[in-house]
Amino acid sequence: QFCVPGTPGVAFSSKVADLIRSDDLKLKKESYSSFRETPLQSFLKRNHVRNIFFAGVTSNVCVLATSYHAHKLGYAVSVLSDATNAFNAKKHAHGLATIAGFGGNVLSTADMLVRGATFAEKAQLVQDVIPPDFIDLDFERIRREITWCTMISHGNPVPRAVAIQGTVDATDGETVPLYR
Repeated sequence: QFCVPGTPGVAFSSKVADLIRSDDLKLKKESYSSFRETPLQSFLKRNHVRNIFFAGVTSNVCVLATSYHAHKLGYAVSVLSDATNAFNAKKHAHGLATIAGFGGNVLSTADMLVRGATFAEKAQLVQDVIPPDFIDLDFERIRREITWCTMISHGNPVPRAVAIQGTVDATDGETVPLYR
């Protein structure tokens, strides 16, 4: 499963897990942007970070949302095109084009290492961290794993299927779905 708490899909690859230090910031996020309702921005400010290099999944959703949020907060944004991906090449290309369109820098890991010698001296490049059984992951598999529902807004159905991430208690004591 993918992005489901307690499943292998959210675990760090052993290649990455071995590099994580006890003082590294680890986030549990509940939205596409890693800045939303997390301590990421305060951590970056406290550590005087001005440039952020992005890698991860998915380039057209979470990487896009987080890099855009970082850009709006004034950070220099660079997305490593070969260290991100999406569920297909078209979505990946669209995500990268959108990032470039708002002013993000899109480059390969090799370009990052050549251009950013100072950064590269302090970094470790780890490749092939996605487990082999996730490489062929496609939207259909994820679609089957998620409980899709019709979203209701202002008492009317929204013309799309959404995943319910959880529930929240309304002021009248009712439990209402939290859509994603």
